[in-house]
Parts: sequence; structure tokens; C-alpha cells
Amino acid sequence: MSKFIKNGGYFLREIKTIFMLNKTSSILSLVSLTMIFFILMLTVSGWWMSNTWMGLISDEAEISVYYSNGLNPYALDELEDEIEKIDGVNGLRHVEAGEAYDDMEKILGSDAKVLESFTENPFDPYFELSFDFENRQNIVIELNKTKNVSFVRDNQEVLDQLENIIDFIEIIGIVVGLSVSITTFIITSHIIREGIHSNREHIRTLRLLGAPTWFINFPFVIEGILISGFSAFISGLFFNIFSESLGNAFAGTVQFLPALDMTSMTLLLWAFVTVLALILGSISSAFGLKLVSTKK
Repeated sequence: MSKFIKNGGYFLREIKTIFMLNKTSSILSLVSLTMIFFILMLTVSGWWMSNTWMGLISDEAEISVYYSNGLNPYALDELEDEIEKIDGVNGLRHVEAGEAYDDMEKILGSDAKVLESFTENPFDPYFELSFDFENRQNIVIELNKTKNVSFVRDNQEVLDQLENIIDFIEIIGIVVGLSVSITTFIITSHIIREGIHSNREHIRTLRLLGAPTWFINFPFVIEGILISGFSAFISGLFFNIFSESLGNAFAGTVQFLPALDMTSMTLLLWAFVTVLALILGSISSAFGLKLVSTKK
């Protein structure tokens, strides 16, 4: 460790020299890796947002059970007892027609004026069920078999579509992750190879002076790590600029999606991608040295 500290100034000068000798290629590689890591952050954040929304919707999911018109209080109580006995139903609440009308007014907001065109309340009373999300399909089946149940609304299509979106994003995430790893590997290895070719004479001089292999190789490895790590850091800065509004902006396009706090996710993602970039940079730098040895 003391050898690295003692020669720290030399290593820094060597890294600067290697970078300047391949200035154009190094800058282009830096820009390319920044864009690649930015795409990775977008993909991972999309997966995280989808899973978070799915969890929130699952926790707040409710089933609306509409029953036949004209049921007397005794039949209504009997229906309520029968529904409560279904496995997976945690509780239910009877929503009167007037309450349903008020709820719709709140949802519509400024567009609630359209309800004034009805001479009578267009909404029917119903039971609002809380339930175990994993048992929702069996619950719906049992409800449809129940006497005096006329219609069951469970938003199953919306939930299924959201699950399909999450599965698709996971596949995209795997593909992007592999692409990022391979691309970082190729770009960084190429930079190391160019650096070695550009410094052939200097490397030979160090060999003649008796410099060990690790001493010659170390600046090239550090250069690869710094380029990858700095690229991830810059991509994190760009991602942080719009990440705060990303969740709210997307949620605003679909009314049932709640706004998300992106701050903690952004910081964790930034740290993860930076660490990943440092690891990829070190591995690809070592591989680049294997392809073009400094021993010759």
C-alpha cells in the first residue's frame, strides 16, 4: 500500500498523459458510457416504479359487488353474511347510492357538472370489499356464483395489464443490463489497448529501467476505472435532474396511479450504477491488458 501512496504523483501524471494521448477517443468513450448508464438508470427506474405502483394498487384494491334491485333488508343482510364467509374477503362496506354519487363527484372534479344532466341518481348501491389480493380470482368466481349478485367489478383487466408491463420491463432490464456490461467491457478494453499502443516507447523505457509489470499496468487500470466510474457519476447527475418529477408526471397521465417519491430511489440507483461501473471498469481494464501485454 505504501508503494502506491509513494508513487501516487507519478501515477496521476501517467493517467493524465495516457488520457491526453487519446483525448478524442477517451472523450467519445466517456460520452458513450454516460449515455449507456443513463439508459440503464431509466430502465431500472421504470421497473421500480411499475413494481411500486403494483404494490400500492394491490394494497388499495377493492372489489365492488352490485346486487339485484329490490332486495329487502333481511335478504340484504343475508347476502352480506354470505359474502363475508368467502375465503379471502377481509371485510365489506355497504355504499348507498347517494354516497356513490358523492364519490363520483370527487373523482370527476370540475367535470362533475355532467352529473347534473341526470334527473335521477344514476348510481346503484353496492358492497365494497377489502380482500387478500392473491385470492382475488377465486373471490370473483365465488361472488359470481352467489345468489342476488348481479355484477362484480374488480379491475382485473387493469391489474393484468400492469403485471404484463412489469414482466416486459423486467425482460428489457435484463437485456439492457447485459448490453451495458458488454458495451462497457468493449469500450473500456479498447481504450486500454489504445493507451498501450500510444505509450509503447514509454513502456519500453520503463522496462529498460527495471520497472515491474504492476507499476506499468497500474495507470492503465486506473484510467479504465475512472472513465467508467465518472461516466456513471455524470449519468446520475443527468438522471437526478428530472427524476423528481418523473413519477408525478407519469402518474398524472393515468388518474389511478399515485405519485411516487423518487428521491431515495434515485440515490440508491445512482450509487448502484456507480459501483457497477467501477467493477466493470476494473474487469475490462484487466482484460484489455491481457489482450495487449505491456511486457513486450
